[in-house]
Amino acid sequence: MNHCIIITGYPDNKKKLKNLLEFSNTVKSRKNNCKLCYSSHLKPESKIYDFYDYVIYTKKNPILNWDLIDDVTHTFGIVLSVNGQKIYYPQPYHGYAHHLSICDGISLGLNLRCNSFTIMNSDVIDFCIESIDNHISLLLNNISTFYTYNNDKINTEFFSCNKDFANFLYLHRYYDLYKKFNLVEYEFFMKKMI
Repeated sequence: MNHCIIITGYPDNKKKLKNLLEFSNTVKSRKNNCKLCYSSHLKPESKIYDFYDYVIYTKKNPILNWDLIDDVTHTFGIVLSVNGQKIYYPQPYHGYAHHLSICDGISLGLNLRCNSFTIMNSDVIDFCIESIDNHISLLLNNISTFYTYNNDKINTEFFSCNKDFANFLYLHRYYDLYKKFNLVEYEFFMKKMI
């Protein structure tokens, strides 16, 4: 099976960069039989190229409630009550930007004729790296494998899928399709897609 591992990250400080480099080294040493792709909308440090077969840098992935603002994005925010008055503040949310980074990696993998994908944030635990082989086995009979948290959410920090699901996910890179469920949070978006 031609498998692609897509690592996403946003190492905007020295500690996150150090963690990303250590994580990248671990993935490369344990999964050298897979294609490795790093995808981010933050310009990668030159050291990152040592660990990956492919590095994707997308200069601008829009942040919801900063770059994209509409009736759907406004549902993600906080409400403060002060003296009987409600003050609503829509919070910036990176879920769609993260989705675009994933889609960029998927696009590359599909062009490389990969049959399956694992998508991981750069800050997941070693358990995830150790679980990739099991995920690949599960994909022989399933379209995707996720693990849950908080009882009702699908964890989008680590999951695997076959090329059909990856292609379906990629089609939702356009914001009009991404927002069709009237949801902002990425976990709920993925749950509805599944």
